[in-house]
Amino acid sequence: MGRSDATVYTAEISVSGHLIDSGLLLRVFDSVANLGGEFKILDTEFGKTKEDKGRAIIQVGADTCEELDEILSRVRELGAEVLDENHAELAMVEQDGVCPDGFYASTNIETYVCVDGQWVPVDDIEMDCAIVVDARKRTARCCPIAQVVRGQHVVVGACGIRVASMASARGTEVFSFMGSDVSSERPKTLVVEQVAREIKEVRSRGGKILVVAGPAVIHTGAGRHLSRL
Repeated sequence: MGRSDATVYTAEISVSGHLIDSGLLLRVFDSVANLGGEFKILDTEFGKTKEDKGRAIIQVGADTCEELDEILSRVRELGAEVLDENHAELAMVEQDGVCPDGFYASTNIETYVCVDGQWVPVDDIEMDCAIVVDARKRTARCCPIAQVVRGQHVVVGACGIRVASMASARGTEVFSFMGSDVSSERPKTLVVEQVAREIKEVRSRGGKILVVAGPAVIHTGAGRHLSRL
């Protein structure tokens, strides 16, 4: 399932049991769809006998963080386990203008952080900033690194963070996601995954790809790798 020109919040869930015979997998799919979400099967493992239990890893998505929370609550009732659902890790700023090691650098895409089990929207969203969290007030905001103040708490690592990702749909123009109005910049991992997927699809159709690259390709030593592709 997919949507075009939409930002999607996603989470991965694990469903275990007699997936087919009990109708469990179908009930999970129906619940996600009925709540306006989308799903994608990432991995499945079915038992070899009727007594063996199976397991499926499914990515579920929704247009808003609130809708995703509703979907996750529903699939939990069906016995699904939400994977990697951790609270955001915080570290204290010990010196003005200096972030703790491993601090999370923000994107300029809508972001939520998990604070005491609650998903809190990040205000003042901006690229390459620290995310300052006030756990008592349940607030989070982007703050330029030079403006962090001793005693503040900022997010470190990548746990407990949800960032809207661009959803691709069948029939959309190749690489059109790069021209979306949502943001002029993308998290690098999302871009690499999307471009790689599009390249494979174009090649499978016998198409050709034209790359207009800047000098950074050569300066970073990536020229030979791009040529091989």
